[in-house]
Amino acid sequence: DQTAVLLGGRKPAGCYWLDDAGRFVTSTYYTEGLPAWVLVFAKSHPPLRFKERAWRAVDAAQGAPPLRVVNGKEAYLASPFALDEELEFAREALVGEQLGQGAASDLLVVSLSPFYLLGLETGAESPLMRDMVLRLDRQLEDFFSWLDARLGADKVWIAFTATQGLAELPETAKAEWIRAGRVPGEAIVAAVNARLADAFGRNSYVEKYVFPYLYLRRDAVKKLPEPITSEMLRLAGEAALGVGGVAGYLAPNGPSSFQAPETARQLGRCWFPERAGDVLIAYQPYYIELYGDGRGVAPGSFYSYDTRVPLLLYGAAFRAEVFEQPVSPADLAATLASALQISPPSSSTGHVLADCLKER
Repeated sequence: DQTAVLLGGRKPAGCYWLDDAGRFVTSTYYTEGLPAWVLVFAKSHPPLRFKERAWRAVDAAQGAPPLRVVNGKEAYLASPFALDEELEFAREALVGEQLGQGAASDLLVVSLSPFYLLGLETGAESPLMRDMVLRLDRQLEDFFSWLDARLGADKVWIAFTATQGLAELPETAKAEWIRAGRVPGEAIVAAVNARLADAFGRNSYVEKYVFPYLYLRRDAVKKLPEPITSEMLRLAGEAALGVGGVAGYLAPNGPSSFQAPETARQLGRCWFPERAGDVLIAYQPYYIELYGDGRGVAPGSFYSYDTRVPLLLYGAAFRAEVFEQPVSPADLAATLASALQISPPSSSTGHVLADCLKER
């Protein structure tokens, strides 16, 4: 739902996603029932048809073993078969909603979540991810060609970007002589509890630690003369900093171990007061949380492998050129609004990328 709010307004005409069973669903927030075209699609595209499907590499030799056998909903949702379904669904949405047929501009947002889910599981450099990149390139070529044929290239604008990148698995990075590892969250909790107990009296001060946020117990600190002080946050952060793999800490409007102002600003933009914890913990490059069976990676670092993402614009409103200056995906909304000659969203913080726009 948050994606819909960010990309399609507070209540778009429709919002659909794959559930855990691989079916396209919606919420009563958007509509009381699925429209006819979605029901038709669901009937003709049952997800169970992919059960035990072999995922073979692009251009694999005949008889080559599969990269993976899709067995279970998690494997399906992180497979090229789910990616195919999303783009096929996007075609049906464009036809079913008659997008591009009226006088006003229509917005179609496609979130390629299988790519993200696979990356979380296998890291950025796995053979499965390399194959997904090749497949995505071909799938997008087919999809864009279909858009050109249906609507005309002069009537379609395309924006392509990402929310974040992903790291390699620490085990893969180590094989390449890169310092990497996994940080046990319970070690951070133990270190913070011990430091705060020494300073303020024996107690359990940490409510929970869910990377990257450390939450302190209100019922423990409210008994102190001053509940949560800047000094308490500093001690909690310093204690976490003593755990191997931790790079630094930041508290909102409070202490920070980061000397570079831009790093503090970058991490500060992650803060959402109603949900964020009391202290943000940042790890060193290629260090991630130790969880589950030790597999997988997590997004959310401030390093280039996680923050550098593509921002591609195509269409009659844009100049065909490569621009080297730093930009942000947040600039997309303001730039599209300028190209459409409408006001940007009221909460937009991005800048208009004027250099990429053609003169009107």
